[in-house]
Amino acid sequence: MTTPIVNLEGSELSYRFYGGRAGQKIGILIDGEPWIAKYPRSGRDLRGKHVPSYTSSPVAEWLGSHIS
Repeated sequence: MTTPIVNLEGSELSYRFYGGRAGQKIGILIDGEPWIAKYPRSGRDLRGKHVPSYTSSPVAEWLGSHIS
């Protein structure tokens, strides 16, 4: 099953707030349902360091939420 890519630009805000350090998150509404739009953190400050990039965090979280 393929998940469609959705353009979230101009989505209505839900005014729910989410914390965390892996990137900016905003609450939006899609068809009246609250969702989280998560944007990857810049990897600019990680250059030259031996740590995994956080720019793939949204992908890793999506994959983790689909493993059963």
